[in-house]
Parts: sequence; structure tokens; C-alpha cells
Amino acid sequence: KKEKKPNHLFLSLLHTFKKKEKEKEKTLNNLKYKKKKLYLLGS
Repeated sequence: KKEKKPNHLFLSLLHTFKKKEKEKEKTLNNLKYKKKKLYLLGS
């Protein structure tokens, strides 16, 4: 008989992953914004 282990480990991994993805997105948006700003300043 196999006992089902609680999913909290999986859930915490998922949470961490989502958090990292959000941070990545934020960084990308910041880079895009900076590039746009530089472009506007340069023209």
C-alpha cells in the first residue's frame, strides 16, 4: 500500500517557479523601457 505524500513540496516549487517567472518578466519590461528611453533620448 502506497501512501500519498502531501503536495506541499510540489506547490512550493510551483510557487517559487511562478515568482521567478514574474521577476524575469519585470526585468525584461525594465530593459524594454530603458531601451525605449535611450532611443527617445538619442533621437
